Amino acid sequence: MINKIQLEKYAIKQETSYKNILREYTQNLFLRSFYTKEGSQNYLFKGGTAYRIAYGSPRFSEDLDFTGVHNGTTYEKVLKEVLYDLSSEGINLDLKEAKNTSGGYLANITVNIFGEDIEIKNQISFKDREKKKADVLLISSDLVPAYTMLLLDKKTMVGEKVNALIERAKPRDFFDLHFIHVSEKLRKELHISVEQRNKIIEKVRKQDKKRLERELKMFLPKSCWRMIDDLPSVLIKDIS
Repeated sequence: MINKIQLEKYAIKQETSYKNILREYTQNLFLRSFYTKEGSQNYLFKGGTAYRIAYGSPRFSEDLDFTGVHNGTTYEKVLKEVLYDLSSEGINLDLKEAKNTSGGYLANITVNIFGEDIEIKNQISFKDREKKKADVLLISSDLVPAYTMLLLDKKTMVGEKVNALIERAKPRDFFDLHFIHVSEKLRKELHISVEQRNKIIEKVRKQDKKRLERELKMFLPKSCWRMIDDLPSVLIKDIS
């Protein structure tokens, strides 16, 4: 297990807050254990944290999102085994909430590590029961030993991000779309219709710049802050 001083030094190197690094360390511990469990092959990792951990996005993220092909009971079994692994390493855990939702399953976990409370929210979508394609990736991290994870295939994951931007238009979605556009691994999977492009441009133009700055500064390294003001115009250029 890594120590607090190493994490503090890594936070300085990454130009971000200690809490972001502590959360990412905990996320990696969770995922490393998760994908050793029987049944975990039914849950494909996706979303903002996947862009960060698997594809190198500079944006730190809070939630662990999955697409699942089995029900919540199966996920609960895997989750209990993961929580046991983490507690065996001396990490204090509290499962605050675990329940079925209208379209999937939700689990909120509070982790106390090095005297800090970190929340891990797991959200699993069962909306589409059809078995999805998986991308198998070896994750090499400075925080934990290398491990293998299963991700939702890039084409579907990118498509979901485009839809998320249109539906909810959160600041993180704007940045993620820009990252997809500049990522060599992801850009070829970015397909936007004329209708989608027009909707995205409308959302971008309505975005509150103060909100954009406030939320993105929490999760971007300081070296990326200078591009936040220009993000709306850059994004419009990207998709045009």
